[in-house]
Amino acid sequence: MQFTTLLAALPLLVAVLALALRMKALTAALLSLTAAVLLGLTLFRAPAAGWSAGLLGLAPTIAEVLAVLFGGVLLNRVLDRVGAQATIAAWVERSGAGQRERAALLLVFGLTPFAESVTGYGLGAMVAVPLLRHLGFDRTRSLILALFGLFLTTWGALAPGALVASALGGVGEIELGVRSAQLAWLPILLTGLATQALCYRRQALRVTPLLDVLLIGAALWGVLVATNWLLGPPLAGVLGALAATAVALLRFRLAGARVGLDRETAAALLPYLVLVVGLLVSGIALRVTGAGGAWQLLGLGSLWLVVASAVALRQHHSSAALVRSDLVASVRRWWPVGSATAGFLLLGAVLTLTGMSAAVATGLAQLGRGYLFLAPFVGGLGGLVSGTVVGANAMFVASQAQAAHAIGVPALELVAIQNLSSGVLTMAAPTRVALALVPAADGAGAKDSAEPPPDLGHAHRWLLGLCLITLLGLGGLALTVGS
Repeated sequence: MQFTTLLAALPLLVAVLALALRMKALTAALLSLTAAVLLGLTLFRAPAAGWSAGLLGLAPTIAEVLAVLFGGVLLNRVLDRVGAQATIAAWVERSGAGQRERAALLLVFGLTPFAESVTGYGLGAMVAVPLLRHLGFDRTRSLILALFGLFLTTWGALAPGALVASALGGVGEIELGVRSAQLAWLPILLTGLATQALCYRRQALRVTPLLDVLLIGAALWGVLVATNWLLGPPLAGVLGALAATAVALLRFRLAGARVGLDRETAAALLPYLVLVVGLLVSGIALRVTGAGGAWQLLGLGSLWLVVASAVALRQHHSSAALVRSDLVASVRRWWPVGSATAGFLLLGAVLTLTGMSAAVATGLAQLGRGYLFLAPFVGGLGGLVSGTVVGANAMFVASQAQAAHAIGVPALELVAIQNLSSGVLTMAAPTRVALALVPAADGAGAKDSAEPPPDLGHAHRWLLGLCLITLLGLGGLALTVGS
């Protein structure tokens, strides 16, 4: 039994090893997929003809995930080129003038998760680093705080990871979103406390810093749960981050800051408004009317990402040449991520259809309820090595769900743990750290160009420390399931 389990886990181990060796994500996906297909056809003797129905059934999910990813890349490209992101960043900096520590919490709980929820890929951290530098934080603390803001990556890029987990884990997407959000109080609280400890240091346990965490964090968590329940996962991160931003701005105003929205900032926010309102109205309309068929296309995040991009292009009267340039650049940036994502999704499907996920689950179930404590670490490993919730869920969610069945607990519980823990650990993923390191190292927003480069060792200690404490906490929560 143990030998069968190890063989079944071999494709997953190949993927983890390849990513750990810094191979390209597409290479890792193809190597692990090849191993899975060969094992499935030989040792597990799964007829290839029986795979067709399962893979065809997954095709709409793959198409939707890839479309959302492309839409996010396109919107980020357009908004960056027209200067909308720089305008919004400058507004946040003005709003937080004189309240540096509270402004940092706004970035960690508000702006970074918002940008990440819309576009994904760790781009939220890239937006945050220059702002933190302008607020007066050194390179190392700016890097750490920006990466802290990726703790909500479970809902990043309009939450395609939830779509994957739902399809491969056999649970409802809305139910998964709600349960993941309910558990998210822990990483929200821990990330908030870590942020205040980094900003205030010895004064972090004073009333004001703790009150900021509780008030802003409660707004984020409450709206996160409510949105998942009412509308599903895609908009949850966006609206949760907006709620946190609103409460933080209210705290600024109560402390005497002049928080106002000028015309230029309002124009920069318009594409985001179109995206949020479009998804919100279409989602509510589809649920109220029960419309099906082609009408369901109106609720797709990919559609509204493209519409938001078109609004931004129209605002700035972009020429046909600029539009073509944006499309070409977006395709080039999307291809490595999209192709690897498709590979990992196919890997997850093959593992399920050949029975290898079931074999892995059988081996894990031999640990009994003790495995519940380890489940977040499995999800976290996926997020750490792949840097994406989609990749982590594609690799591990089927095994997590089947292990839950074998142990005798609801699959929803372990799938939600997988979904949440993989998102939290992306903050420490090498790909995300490398991305955030670019603006941190090149002096973006720097007031002192002679300042030493970021201390990566110090940054990793903070990031991995927060991740470890979060996983231990989630493991403890998992042990309470069904007890």
